[in-house]
Amino acid sequence: MKDFYAKVWNFADWNLELYVQKQGTGDTTALPVLPYRDDGLPLWKAIRAFAGDYVNAWYERDAVVANDRQLEAFVQELNAPEGGNLAERGFPSAILTREDLAETVARLIWQAGPGHGGINYSQYQYFAPIANAAGSAYADYRTTGTLPKLMDVLPPIEQAITQGDIFNQLTQKVFGSLGQYNSDFTKGLNSDATAAVTRFQEGLKQCAADVAQRNRQASRHGRDYVWLDPTNLPNSTNI
Repeated sequence: MKDFYAKVWNFADWNLELYVQKQGTGDTTALPVLPYRDDGLPLWKAIRAFAGDYVNAWYERDAVVANDRQLEAFVQELNAPEGGNLAERGFPSAILTREDLAETVARLIWQAGPGHGGINYSQYQYFAPIANAAGSAYADYRTTGTLPKLMDVLPPIEQAITQGDIFNQLTQKVFGSLGQYNSDFTKGLNSDATAAVTRFQEGLKQCAADVAQRNRQASRHGRDYVWLDPTNLPNSTNI
């Protein structure tokens, strides 16, 4: 399982631009409509810009990053076999520049927020209707030699209710919205960090407006994609 996980996931996958390239889905001519890509990439770019602005607000030059012992300990813990064990999965062995730190922070923000939420919150729509995605099949044609009826294949009512309830619980947005921070956080910011947050919030508003515009296009008629609208996403993973 460890070897399989290492092969299918890499820290670079949390950079959406790199992930789209890896999946071969970046060609908008060959694949003109792909909502996850089309809504996700502008959101990723907004997060990446915010991470850069925020890092630069606190680290005036690369040497300050390189001499940050708390950051060094953080990286070591994530890479240690007894810690995060991420060394084999593309996590940097050291973070020595503002650019490297911003990229790392952006990937963490992306995956904790939109990367998780954009998938998690869509589950109810697809998996709660039991006939659309039953968790298991309850009839086997191999024992009878004839194809079973659909209702015989679907789970009994108790299991069906449980499946629906599980996805209902998993997809409840608990608290917070991406880019919205309480005063306990914002009152401690310097002027450059405050400006970074403001620009981020403005960028998220534009992303939300662009999602709404794309959902009005003929290519999405009757199939609104709302899962990467920033107004529907939390700051971090919560279920």
